[in-house]
Amino acid sequence: MSGMSTSPAIGGRQPPWLVLALLALAAVILGWLGYRVAAPSLAGWYGDLVKPAIAPPAGVFAPLGAVFYLLMALAAWHIVRSGADDGAKTRALRAFWIQLALVFAWVLIFFGARDPGWAFVEILILLAALIVAVMRFAAIDRRAGLLLLPQLGWTAFATLLNFLIWKMNLKP
Repeated sequence: MSGMSTSPAIGGRQPPWLVLALLALAAVILGWLGYRVAAPSLAGWYGDLVKPAIAPPAGVFAPLGAVFYLLMALAAWHIVRSGADDGAKTRALRAFWIQLALVFAWVLIFFGARDPGWAFVEILILLAALIVAVMRFAAIDRRAGLLLLPQLGWTAFATLLNFLIWKMNLKP
């Protein structure tokens, strides 16, 4: 490739550093927005929930989220920079943006709406979408697929945690 990245899913020919900067900026903005939604619930509502022993402290969510968002941006950058055909890139990046939107939706439902039941339903959809994104990324660039694995592992753990919190806090 000639140092420029092409992909209709990103918006044409852009310098690689600009694509990475835009993806990182999108990740930072989504992470910040998610934190702004979750923060009011972390100390009060989330702190008051009955949680299983495997639940991490509330202070873990923001730093881990930042790492995962940046890894996702780097993974997407590898896809944009790959030599794959535009159709494969577009499908992979579409799966990426869908799972990213579902991550944000889960935060809105779980922490914003404070509804672990519906959040559990949503996180199952997120988990499936993330598996699709990992598979599509790995088919194009193994490194990109590997960069999504920490998010997949965390989401699988969060699915279990979400389910347990929901069941432990059901009102009779």
